[in-house]
Amino acid sequence: MIYNVISCLCTGIFLCIATTELLTQKLKSVEKLFIISVITGLTLAGSMLGHLVGLIVLPVVLVIIFFTVDEKRIINVGLAAVGSMLNILLNNFCLLVLDSVFHISVESIVARYWIYFYIFYGVILTYVMKGVGKLLYSERRMKKMFFTVSKRIQKAVAINILVYMVIFIINISMGEKVGYPTGGLAFNNILFLLCLIVTTWLLVNVTKGIEAEEKQKTMLHQQELLENYVENLEKMLEETRAFRHDYKNILSTMSGYIRENEMEELRTFFYKKIYLPEGKVEAQSMAWGSLKNIKPMEIKGFLYEKLLSAFAKNIDVRVNIAENLTVDYKYMEELVRILGIFLDNAIEETEFMKNGEIEIIIQETTKGVRFCIQNNFENQPDISRMTQKGHSTKGEGRGNGLYWAEQVLEKHEDMIHNLKIEKERVIQELEIITK
Repeated sequence: MIYNVISCLCTGIFLCIATTELLTQKLKSVEKLFIISVITGLTLAGSMLGHLVGLIVLPVVLVIIFFTVDEKRIINVGLAAVGSMLNILLNNFCLLVLDSVFHISVESIVARYWIYFYIFYGVILTYVMKGVGKLLYSERRMKKMFFTVSKRIQKAVAINILVYMVIFIINISMGEKVGYPTGGLAFNNILFLLCLIVTTWLLVNVTKGIEAEEKQKTMLHQQELLENYVENLEKMLEETRAFRHDYKNILSTMSGYIRENEMEELRTFFYKKIYLPEGKVEAQSMAWGSLKNIKPMEIKGFLYEKLLSAFAKNIDVRVNIAENLTVDYKYMEELVRILGIFLDNAIEETEFMKNGEIEIIIQETTKGVRFCIQNNFENQPDISRMTQKGHSTKGEGRGNGLYWAEQVLEKHEDMIHNLKIEKERVIQELEIITK
């Protein structure tokens, strides 16, 4: 009975060392004591299952570690699983050395030398785990490989390690029942460890290749947006040059009105062809200037094109963007399409109004980024029908934009949409959760 209790306690201590020594976050003594007590209790309760009790104990320990650590949870669970397999491998290796070199069988250890073996193995395990931990956290390449990879790779590697861990434990348990020699079990363990290393390496590199390809596609898309941005700038430059060429003709026309003393016609010509209210000039300048505050190019180029379209239709647009705002969102293409629908609707509603106004507000929130698009209207729309398929005040064959946007929004829990009418304005609010 005493041997059984001490054996289970030592198993708890050894497994705690193995699963916690490689973690990126060092656990407190109280947390380690809790893990040891849980392992000891479960091992005592399931001692009749032999090594298969590991299939119960290890998942419980991994769950505890997952909820105990505050950072890199997936990586830490994977490292804890690797530590548990190293513990099993080292244990079998020590038994093999004692049996083959010193001729001390497992039966002899259990009968006479178990206290000495536990002390000896505890010291060996502690130094080995500390050495492996030092290797992981001192080599820059190892750090980069394990701690700068994406969450997708982290999950894939963690699942791969957990599957191998289950196979690892079942292999040892079944081998003991069948009567495989210790050397055979150790050899099997080494093979499994090598397979784990190889498959993990392949998994990481294949996934990195896929992500690199996706990144390349994103860069090509950004380059396309940049080219469109530059192309629009060139168009503006051409328009400016054209105006420079035409200004003499404009002045000649005005000169003709002055010579004929046709002041009323001159006034009409001036306000119709030349004059742009000072407030509107300032508003447009501020709107263009606000675009410098936002990144990446997908959003900047998109807003640039929409502003160009709105100003060409003589719509008053005000833009308010928080300084140094970066929109880092994984579904950027869908976000741009949804915002495009909101802005297109606002432009369509205001383009034929005498005092059409659109306001674009983009701000950082505690959870992510909030987009707000407002526009005035002549006839108040029915807010309950705006997102219905085919509903439009612009004629047949239209009205699917907001319906499509609503369908996409329902698929994304990280998009919070609010549509309302306040103070004779349609307000479309969209917050994306990025934190």
